[in-house]
Amino acid sequence: MNRRAVLAIGAAAAVAAGYRIFVWKSDEEKIAALIDALAEALSRPEGENPALYGGRVKKGLEKALAPGAVIDAQELGGEQTDVDDVVAVAVQFAGIYRRATVHFPEPKVTVKSDRATLTGYIDVSADEEGGGSRKERRPITMELARLDGDWRIRRVSVAGPG
Repeated sequence: MNRRAVLAIGAAAAVAAGYRIFVWKSDEEKIAALIDALAEALSRPEGENPALYGGRVKKGLEKALAPGAVIDAQELGGEQTDVDDVVAVAVQFAGIYRRATVHFPEPKVTVKSDRATLTGYIDVSADEEGGGSRKERRPITMELARLDGDWRIRRVSVAGPG
């Protein structure tokens, strides 16, 4: 093999390794990024206008959820598939809480081909307009699917307070 061929193969291997290390993300990393973006969309910084918050929540949900996704949470009155109904509840809470932070700590993700399951907790901390505060941790399960190459949430189940 001549020197040029060896250099070309070495350069190609270096590019492939760099791509794998710096650019390529595993399914678990892609799902973690999706969940982090969802937590950011659901969190409300202090002073954010409730209508703007609602718009941001809607955009975040539409990006994270698969078409026809089901969200099952007691605060929603059970299973919901309409993003606008979920946003309406979020805006209602924004009138009660001046600030809220949502976090999914250390989720466990299991990927099987184009399906995945996430189990873990959702942590919510909020400051009430009247001065009180509230913190809750609840078990959560998400079912995800890879649609057109991107991971999307098909079902969310949040356990009731307990």
